[in-house]
Amino acid sequence: MASLIETWVQVPADSGAMDVLVVAPDAGTPLPGVVHCHSFVGITDYRLEAVRRLAREGFVVALPDLFHRLGRRKNFSLPAQENDAVAAAGSLSFFDMAVDTRLALNVLLQQPAVRRSSVGVVGYGMGGTVAFIAACAHRDLKAASIAYSRNIVVANTTPGRPISPLLLISQLNCPVQFLSSAGDRVPSPADVELIQAHAKRYGKRFERELYESDPPVGHAFMEEDIPGCYNAAAATWAFALQREFLARTLGVDER
Repeated sequence: MASLIETWVQVPADSGAMDVLVVAPDAGTPLPGVVHCHSFVGITDYRLEAVRRLAREGFVVALPDLFHRLGRRKNFSLPAQENDAVAAAGSLSFFDMAVDTRLALNVLLQQPAVRRSSVGVVGYGMGGTVAFIAACAHRDLKAASIAYSRNIVVANTTPGRPISPLLLISQLNCPVQFLSSAGDRVPSPADVELIQAHAKRYGKRFERELYESDPPVGHAFMEEDIPGCYNAAAATWAFALQREFLARTLGVDER
């Protein structure tokens, strides 16, 4: 197994600067790159380990600090700071999401270890919405893997999010994988079916993966830093599917 090289870089942003962690296998050959979008709790120790795990699978991974407008590398401890975390997530506009992922992509594309023709994005919860907006905004993305984003099918809008993301689905630039569970209410299986139907209408490649179990697993099943949500079996299932999807769409040598 290749060792990992980790580097924090700062890029100019509307807040002054945005931190981006780059984690690269010491492989000696160009590898696909992936922007990793964190959940609404921010960059926690668990999120750092999740980035390293993906990098060990043969990807150069860039983790942007999506909460940089609120402070440097902010994260929230649940349940005590849940309201603050929800507010932080809600403060991100579609424009912010597009800009931040573009900045992170630019960081990736500047890495000598990255194969510039093979870059993708992954996101979890809030980060899944960010990944979706990125897939609509950036033509150089080749894949987007989204885990249980609750905000692609929405009833409420804000000035920063004036329409449902569903109305943007015709703008998708790459294949999308959507990981969710049968016991989730946001997004529910019906929500994901609606996204899939819209994708089909516009001829977009959308791969729906639904985890079914008895009893059913709920929301955010890959998140060890969200109390009461993590499910080891579901997380293992999802990560294997995510790795296979990224390897297939971006091109990773099988081992």
